[in-house]
Amino acid sequence: MISIALAAVLTGTVSASSNTYWYNRDMQAIEIPDVYVNRHILSLENADDTPAVGVTDMFIAPSGDMYILNGRNGEVLLYDRDYRRQRVLSVFHSARGKPFTLKNPQGIFVSKDGWLYIADTDNHRVIRCDATGREAEVFGRPNGVEELKNDEDYQPLKIVVDSSGRMFITAKSVVNGILSLTRDGEFITYLGAPPVSLNPLTAFWRKFATEEQKKRMINYIPTEYSNLTIDDSGFLYGTISAITKEDFEAVLLSGGIETTAIRKINTVGQDILRRQGKLPIVGDLVKGAQSSIVDVALSDYGIYCLLDAANGHVLAYDADGNMLFVFGELSDRKGAFLQPVAMDAHEGRLYVLDTRLAQVLVFERTAYGNTLYAAIREEDEGNFDRAFAAWEKVLEQNPTFDLAYSGTGNLYLQKEDYKQAMSYFKIANDMEGYSDAFELSRKQYLKEIAPWIFGAAGLMILALLLWGPARRMILYIRT
Repeated sequence: MISIALAAVLTGTVSASSNTYWYNRDMQAIEIPDVYVNRHILSLENADDTPAVGVTDMFIAPSGDMYILNGRNGEVLLYDRDYRRQRVLSVFHSARGKPFTLKNPQGIFVSKDGWLYIADTDNHRVIRCDATGREAEVFGRPNGVEELKNDEDYQPLKIVVDSSGRMFITAKSVVNGILSLTRDGEFITYLGAPPVSLNPLTAFWRKFATEEQKKRMINYIPTEYSNLTIDDSGFLYGTISAITKEDFEAVLLSGGIETTAIRKINTVGQDILRRQGKLPIVGDLVKGAQSSIVDVALSDYGIYCLLDAANGHVLAYDADGNMLFVFGELSDRKGAFLQPVAMDAHEGRLYVLDTRLAQVLVFERTAYGNTLYAAIREEDEGNFDRAFAAWEKVLEQNPTFDLAYSGTGNLYLQKEDYKQAMSYFKIANDMEGYSDAFELSRKQYLKEIAPWIFGAAGLMILALLLWGPARRMILYIRT
């Protein structure tokens, strides 16, 4: 089986425009079975039943209800899990009953206790209200944010909220990181400030600039987060779409994994995203197909999907940063995208919001996709026999998939079959796994022959100890 699979690894290269593919260690796009397929298309309508062109964000509640934000009309569209429109919120009311409207809102989030949070971008504020648009509270420009000198400077774009009500906000022109605010809208700190790499000319001039000039230079650093997601443990996932062309091309040349279009941020602002895969997490890896990552959706067992607006792709990675698959395209075909802007995941499905189509495209896993996710789940939970069977099924359908060989190699490690483990790690070009298996194999071999070595050594020592008396006795007998 291994020899057949290895031959398949060396063939099957396709163009990056294939429906579903992944990249091997040589950054070649390899066609693979579909992981997700489009099963439903929800056409969105405004309050006047016209197509909701201009939608900007979406959020799917645990119940399956979908909250769609229309930035152009300043409306929130609510659909139930069966894709039926329940209501449209176009006028909101404060706690005192005063009505108001939204202006070019860009972000929406729904807390577990049912509160809606809206980034009311061009009104320079964040709104918190109930599901009917009432009891609204307004949070304007937070004090203490050095980039925001006036109320008009504050343009919140995306927002998420943790279990304690603390708000995390990305805002236009704020390059020091994500704004962390209290439940009452007071500024706490910046989180996840992206590391800045200056071009050679700017770095040269900074050597001679005054402190005031250096402060002004920060306005030209494109390090804004494009979107935010938060998991159940309170970790933030922030996407960055403004990876420069120079950085992207440098990644393709060097194969380095340091540059990424996503960061996983803990409570103290550290990036703890695991980057143990062989490829950089920057989106598409075809030269000239530079990605613009605009959203991230969290799936099961640490798997996350990135939405590439520039190429119309969804790219999936496991918790270690290994690429799993890529699918999607920009075209006028049914089930394809024209201008995707947001994405969410719920109960095994992926939902992609397209602003030009005024649609939500719903994708469900195929049989192969379920097998792939099952393999990752079983290995994550330590069910090694079931994980072994699942990885074998993955390889039957996709013999070019390095991660399946690595996963199977890890399971053979658990079974202490180090020879088989090394065979699978070798196919996957997993040098770290191969090295671990080789080291364990050597220790196992030494452990097996140790009794013989120590036995032989003991006999030699005994022989040496007895040689002297025996020699004297022989000489005595001879004399």
